[in-house]
Amino acid sequence: MFLCASNGNSVMPLTVIPLFAGIIGEKLLRQEPLSLKQSSGFWCSVMILFLVSVVGYLWGTNLASAYPSEYADGYLIYSDISNWPDNFLRLFTSWLTLLGAAPAANDPIVSLSGFSVLLKICAGIFLAGIPVFMLISYSKIKSRAIRIYTLTHWTLTAVILFGWIFGELSNLTWRLSPLVYSSAVMTAFFFHWVLTEQRGLIMKRLACVSVLTVIATCLLIFSEVVSLPSNYLAVNPHFALAAFLKEKNLTYGYAEFWEAAALTVITDSDIQVRNILINDDFYSIHFYQTNINWYRDQENVEQYFIVVSSSLYEHMVSVEHFLIQTMDEIYQAENYIILVYNHNLFSV
Repeated sequence: MFLCASNGNSVMPLTVIPLFAGIIGEKLLRQEPLSLKQSSGFWCSVMILFLVSVVGYLWGTNLASAYPSEYADGYLIYSDISNWPDNFLRLFTSWLTLLGAAPAANDPIVSLSGFSVLLKICAGIFLAGIPVFMLISYSKIKSRAIRIYTLTHWTLTAVILFGWIFGELSNLTWRLSPLVYSSAVMTAFFFHWVLTEQRGLIMKRLACVSVLTVIATCLLIFSEVVSLPSNYLAVNPHFALAAFLKEKNLTYGYAEFWEAAALTVITDSDIQVRNILINDDFYSIHFYQTNINWYRDQENVEQYFIVVSSSLYEHMVSVEHFLIQTMDEIYQAENYIILVYNHNLFSV
């Protein structure tokens, strides 16, 4: 719990808070008198875990206090109030898209691809609906572990949905992925609960259908990944950009987070691109998953570069950005602009 809580604002809402809510909520919702004397061991354990989590959170927050990151702190940022209705309406389609159910317009339903989309839609409905059914049936659940996980799942759901509708989580569909995983675990608990605690044949058949649908969808998605051609990623613009940088003998530079990570990984660090922030006024080191030594002068590097998207470049030109005024060369590759400098951009 200490290490988990020390991960900060992105992990606390996804693990520590739901877990405490599940454990304490299950205790409070029991239909039995609350005796502090009989429950002293339970509350002492909870208090110890709570204190350990608080210490871990404060320790991690103190370490990261000098390196703010809006990306990592996405759970603590409100979005514009005018976006809230759209965020809510986008929830259902984003949920299904995350499961791979994203057909093109006019795709036939009665076809192999149409059937695969239909299967994913059914799995998405089961994954969303089973936790609802388990919450409604909470009073009938005898297993303490299942009761705890049901409350844990719904606390996690509340946290993510709040961040999705009122915060910035809706900017990235994969932010719903913790819910997909938790719903899959909830489905497994549902299947176990029906087989061990329920006697109705209809309920058991429903459980079998739902679990088999989810399993079939998992196997389908796995087969789609396995069937991808070996050169599938070659069409990714990052590969073309990396080839262009190699051709120009540009091996060390900077870019915003995703481009920096992608170019460094796909070239096996033959081209090393470090993470920076670019705003209207200037640029700075992005202290997120980085190392200060990466921004010092590098041995045997004569030219440094910055990769920006075409749209960002146009904006930088419009505001007469410092990086535009001080560059020595400029190239274009794919939808990216490469700004080249005969000196390092950072003095650290």
